[in-house]
Amino acid sequence: MSVADDIRSNSKDTFGTAWTVRDGQVVPAASDLKLSNDAVRFETATVLYADLDASTGLVESKKWEFAGQVYKTFLYAASRLIRNHSGSIVSYDGDRVMGVFISKTQRNDAVACALEINYAVKNIVQTELEKKWKTDFKIRHVVGIDTSTVRAARTGFAVTMIWCGSETRRIWRPN
Repeated sequence: MSVADDIRSNSKDTFGTAWTVRDGQVVPAASDLKLSNDAVRFETATVLYADLDASTGLVESKKWEFAGQVYKTFLYAASRLIRNHSGSIVSYDGDRVMGVFISKTQRNDAVACALEINYAVKNIVQTELEKKWKTDFKIRHVVGIDTSTVRAARTGFAVTMIWCGSETRRIWRPN
């Protein structure tokens, strides 16, 4: 089978198959979802994106070791705090992390998390960076939060999932 035939077959199967959707009580792992049109629906979920601002300029203008350490420490701090506030990490995309909160206090949890990410980046990560590197570089970041109905579905790429809801795209590109 050629690559074009394989893509055609996948597209035909995907577009020709009805979705199976079930209500979710816990954030699923990708392995909990089938590769077919299978989704888990959350009537109300709060999604948080934490994004390292100006990362393209960072990697283009600084040593790779420096940029790598900024990425690693930012993503570690944001991820650690998402989990600390009962969120689930559902995606990493380069310089950003996406967390989903589904508890009864999900909005408050996400906002508290965002505030703590801001504090940690400015007062802990930046301070440690300045101890190691002689630079005037300041770590900047953006956090977007929104709440709506979302569905999680497996994409088939490795073991990843997509999260579909109005907020997932809107808060990713806040401008």
